[in-house]
Amino acid sequence: MEFKDYKNKINCTPFYQTEQSEIFITEKGTVCKYYFNIKDKTNEIYFNHFFNKECLLKTPEIYLIGDNFIEMEFLKKEEPFNIEKTIEEISKLYKKTWNKILSIKPIDLSKEKLSYRLNYLKEEIKKRNIDPKILCESKKFINKQYIFSDKNCVIHGDLKSAHIIFTNSGIKFIDLALAGISNPWYDLSFLCMEEQKDKKKIFKETRDLSYSHFGHELGLNKNKI
Repeated sequence: MEFKDYKNKINCTPFYQTEQSEIFITEKGTVCKYYFNIKDKTNEIYFNHFFNKECLLKTPEIYLIGDNFIEMEFLKKEEPFNIEKTIEEISKLYKKTWNKILSIKPIDLSKEKLSYRLNYLKEEIKKRNIDPKILCESKKFINKQYIFSDKNCVIHGDLKSAHIIFTNSGIKFIDLALAGISNPWYDLSFLCMEEQKDKKKIFKETRDLSYSHFGHELGLNKNKI
C-alpha cells in the first residue's frame, strides 16, 4: 500500500519533518512515517527489529509496513530528558556490539554526513559566486585524508534528545533511519551539539559519563574521548 492510499483511509495530521521522513499523527493516535527514501525506511525497520530481538534498546512497536511508510506506536514523554540516564542506557548497545562481527556493513557516518553537507553546499556556492574549487578540495580531503576508526559498534545515528523518549516503562529510542555501525562518539556528539550556552561543560560531562559507563570497560583512553 502506498502512503497516498493509506491517507485516503486514515485521517493523518502533519506533526513534523526530518531530512529522512515526514511524520503524521493518525486518527487512531498512532504515528505514521512517510519516507523520502526507501533505503531509510528499510533501515528503520531492520534496526527496530534488531534492537528488540537482541534486547539492545527499547523501540516503538511497528503496526503496519507500507510501500513507502510505516505505522507505529506513539510514545508519550512522561519524564524529562536526562543525559546521564541516556548514556547509561545507550552504553548497553555500545558494549554488547563493540568490535563484534555482525551482518551489517560498517559505515563511516561522519564521512557520509560531511559528504552530504558538501553536496548541499553546491547551491549555496552558486548563489554566492564562490570558487567551486573550494568544494572540490574539500571532497578530496574527505576521500583521501579522513581516517576511518577501526573501533566500531552499532549506534543510533541521530542521537538527539527529541529521539529519546522517557516513559514510565523505561527509555525508548525513536527515528532509527540512520542507525548503523560506526564510532560511538559520532552518536554522543549530537548531545553536545544541542547545548547552546556552555558547550565545554556539556562536552566534559558527556566525556566523563561515557568513560564511566562504557569507555573504561572497552579500554579507551579518557583523554582521547
